[in-house]
Amino acid sequence: MMVAGPIAVSEPGHVHGHVFARSDRNTLSHWWRGSDGVVYFADWGGSIVGAPEVLVRGDEQLVFARGADGTLSGWSWSAAKGLRFTSWGGKIESDPRAHVERDRLHVRAWSARSTVAHWWWVPGEGAFYED
Repeated sequence: MMVAGPIAVSEPGHVHGHVFARSDRNTLSHWWRGSDGVVYFADWGGSIVGAPEVLVRGDEQLVFARGADGTLSGWSWSAAKGLRFTSWGGKIESDPRAHVERDRLHVRAWSARSTVAHWWWVPGEGAFYED
């Protein structure tokens, strides 16, 4: 599998560090080092352009990228829930940026209207979007 764009790293320096990148097939690629020292690979699918954004929230890995259709794509993985994919909608023109503030997840990107699109997720309340 060839990498077609910039990489994103979760938990830099961690013994089980995870690396994400857009593949040459425009899917989300994921590499990680197992507790056995072996480097593993998984294709998380999707159809993306640009660079992914990755962060860790609690025991969950979260990855966001601009979908080929211009919407915000999101992947999450945890040992309890496995891998999940969700389209967060909207129309964006840039790679997304994400961060956690207190217990809220925030994702921002330039919208098709040249404004900052903002998505956020609050535990127990769900996801919200503002453009």
